[in-house]
Amino acid sequence: MNRNLYALIFCFAFGLSACAQQGAPENSTPTDRATGNSASASAPTPPAQIVRHEALPVEIARGGAAEAIVRLSIADGYHINANPPTYPYLKATQLDIASANNITVAGKPVYPPAQSVKFSFDPKPLDVYEGAVEIKVPLRAKSDAAQGSFSLTGKLQVQPCDDQQCYAPRTIDVSIPVTIK
Repeated sequence: MNRNLYALIFCFAFGLSACAQQGAPENSTPTDRATGNSASASAPTPPAQIVRHEALPVEIARGGAAEAIVRLSIADGYHINANPPTYPYLKATQLDIASANNITVAGKPVYPPAQSVKFSFDPKPLDVYEGAVEIKVPLRAKSDAAQGSFSLTGKLQVQPCDDQQCYAPRTIDVSIPVTIK
């Protein structure tokens, strides 16, 4: 084969490779919107405090009922999926609280209404939470519950996302201070 032909094939192959690399931004790591899994182990990690929570103290009379409130603060520029999420494959925000000390969880958590937000990566608006939201949990104290202060513990599962990608789902420990009168 002719030396010029080899040179032409080499230049063509090198040119395609250079063009392919030129189109991808440096340090870009695609993320699967559904799972938050990155295609690379070196994907950027979002700030640890994207989702903060505060559990308000609750007072319940023996034999009575009350509502616990867990406030979430979601950092500017981020959102978490609503409960229920827009698509079944998205990770919903979920709060699970365990009954203890004769205080029972008297029903399912009540999640706030979702915000419908349009993002560039999906043709359909997604149901999400942004800013400040509250999750309410119905509680009941048994009539023979001991008076005093206790804590109910639980887990808050969230998947933080920005307008480009989702990050790995996180589990946050929650403690709700309860006083039985």
